[in-house]
Amino acid sequence: MTKKETDLVRLLHGKTKSLSLCGKKLSKLPESIGLLQSLISLDVRNNQLNNLPDSFHLLHNLNSLHLGSNKFESIPREVSDLIQLQKLQLFCNPLVDITAICSTSMARLRIINLNSCQLTELPSEIKHLQSLEVLSLSFNKLTYLPAELCKLSNLKELHVDNNQLDSLPFEIGHLHSLNKLLAPHNNISELPESLTRLKRLRVLDIACNQVRIFPTELGTMSLRELYCEQNPLIEQNVVKSVQEEEILTLKELSARFVMREVKKRGSVIRKQVHYYPGVKELMLQSARCEICSDSFLNTWLECVRFVSVERLNIKKCTVTILPQRILLCSYKCFNSQGHDFYGVAFP
Repeated sequence: MTKKETDLVRLLHGKTKSLSLCGKKLSKLPESIGLLQSLISLDVRNNQLNNLPDSFHLLHNLNSLHLGSNKFESIPREVSDLIQLQKLQLFCNPLVDITAICSTSMARLRIINLNSCQLTELPSEIKHLQSLEVLSLSFNKLTYLPAELCKLSNLKELHVDNNQLDSLPFEIGHLHSLNKLLAPHNNISELPESLTRLKRLRVLDIACNQVRIFPTELGTMSLRELYCEQNPLIEQNVVKSVQEEEILTLKELSARFVMREVKKRGSVIRKQVHYYPGVKELMLQSARCEICSDSFLNTWLECVRFVSVERLNIKKCTVTILPQRILLCSYKCFNSQGHDFYGVAFP
């Protein structure tokens, strides 16, 4: 009996629950590994693996699998059969496709580490990982995040730093469980207004991006840590300017009239608007003037208010003053007295 066979007999006899083959220069795993059905944790990182044996799917009790720092270009189909799997480490592999794990059979997965792979996009099927709590995608080549990612209602941590993102999806506001969002070292130029719906978000890192201003409802968030250094944030440099009264389009005038009418009890338009779903959909895209509280559609005056970090109750921040976007419906409101809003001048 060879030494490997002797070691395997010992493992079988002892009903081993944890096995580490880390850094053994393995190019493949033995087919007999499927006999270790008592395994709960398997660590084979830092090897030269690019596939798994057919018997691997027999490890039904496997809870944690560490495949980091190997040579996998795609996720072996055998992994998708491990229905008890909760933690999967795949960092530092030349992965270009992760579709194999984005299925309902992987519904128990809670933690996935895909750092430093070669990912350029995420499949829409990622929405099936409904138990996912931590998703780490640092140091990849992602240029966007699919809207389907925002259907992961249990996600608590999302790491997307050091990618090529130029925006965050508007649907990110649906990630109601999100506690930590790390997105430094990207090309993000604007934060979606829906970000402020993340009432459980405590840590936000957007350092080293292209952000100039924060969303209008920033003050409604409960952030404890905010990292935003090395962004071209708007600075409070006051200059005089001449403002001309704007001419609204017929569409904008009509929209404002309808939105005023639906607020009135007994209004004919209020009674009839539900018969026009297109109008209702259009109204959902409206914004509210910070001064007069009237609703408007597309034509607005973008202003900025400079808010102290202390006022926002943020305990740790890399700046002391934050520029917050303010939307007004007209120059009439802007020229009124008693507010601390400034017009935004673009170079």
